[in-house]
Amino acid sequence: MKRDACKPTCNILFPLSTLILIPLFSISSSAQVRKVNPALFRNYIKPNSNVSVQTVADQKVRRSTTTTLNNVVVPDTGKSVVLYQNRIAKLDVASLQKYTSVTEGKLPNEDVKVIPELHVESATDRGEVITYRVLFTMKQALSYNANSNSFTGKIGFLLMSDSDNTASVKEPVKIEVRSDEAKSIAPAKLAIDHLSIPSTDVDVVAENVTDSISVRVGTVSNPEGYVTFLKVKPVLEISANRKGLQGLGIEETEIDVRLKGYNSADSVKVVFNPGKGTITPSSVFVKYNEPATVMLRSQGLGDSKITATTSNLNSNSLVFEFNFPWYFLLASLIGGLLGGFVKFLSSDKKKESLQKIVIGGVLTGLIVAAAYYGLGISLIGIKISAIVNEIAVFALSALGAIVGISLPKPGQ
Repeated sequence: MKRDACKPTCNILFPLSTLILIPLFSISSSAQVRKVNPALFRNYIKPNSNVSVQTVADQKVRRSTTTTLNNVVVPDTGKSVVLYQNRIAKLDVASLQKYTSVTEGKLPNEDVKVIPELHVESATDRGEVITYRVLFTMKQALSYNANSNSFTGKIGFLLMSDSDNTASVKEPVKIEVRSDEAKSIAPAKLAIDHLSIPSTDVDVVAENVTDSISVRVGTVSNPEGYVTFLKVKPVLEISANRKGLQGLGIEETEIDVRLKGYNSADSVKVVFNPGKGTITPSSVFVKYNEPATVMLRSQGLGDSKITATTSNLNSNSLVFEFNFPWYFLLASLIGGLLGGFVKFLSSDKKKESLQKIVIGGVLTGLIVAAAYYGLGISLIGIKISAIVNEIAVFALSALGAIVGISLPKPGQ
């Protein structure tokens, strides 16, 4: 009888307990953390890989664990940062396609690099999960700036989402850029608070570089930083101390040529292209950090543009002004005049005409000076400074008027 009396009661309690347990089970299930679908990053992380996962909140690492890729969870507060390798790498093909689409062609798509950290967080607006990485590219290669005598470049950083949602990040991603090989980095510390473009830019200035400079990019998860290398665009530079010359082949000047941002031990053939004038030699072999020198002689009058080239480099251009050689002509005439007068005073005045001797001295002095500075030939057997200045031209013309012309022997 007791067993039969319990049946109605038990029949009632069992359904009631079931109804109570179902919502409790549902609550328990909903309270479980959500796992990230590893298919989102299968293009750059191997399935079932062991990764280091950090819980980051308020720009600090709160906890760090090691787990498999399939067990990466979405935290309710802060974010999870998955460190899947220890070095910066180039962007994979699939991600590069997405990058090109996201940036809309506004950023270079060559040599795009990615920091090996996957940021995972729950979006605050719709409860979605967002995953993103930090990418960077050289918006402007390290190129030589003649005005500052340094190499300048620009790096563009941005956050690229692996999913298609456009939710905002919970807190900015802080990055520090530093290098012992750079003269300046501005800003050295930055914070990115949005996905996609516009990029956050960093200007880099360096001096005495070779083919690249080493840079460290630090994050909250890795303050020591990841090492990367920024390529330097080699430059062929020509320079001269003066740009104005006395024309008509009277004067010459030195042109220095050097390679910068080039680290090969091999020499490079440099060929000069003068718009006007003569360059000796017309080509030279130059090594990195070992400048060479050529000579430019004026030709005619007016401006002359000088450039130089290698097999794959073009130099800057220099513009020289070839002026009428008034100073040369005046110094030569005065020197020949005085030299002719001195010759007259030392001669037999009764047999020689002053006018004849002086005019002969002026012409002789002019020929001697022109042959010496124009052709490099000394007609009096005396060498004076090769630099065209008024005193040298005056002295040479005066001596020519006094001693006369002495033609060099063949072979000299």
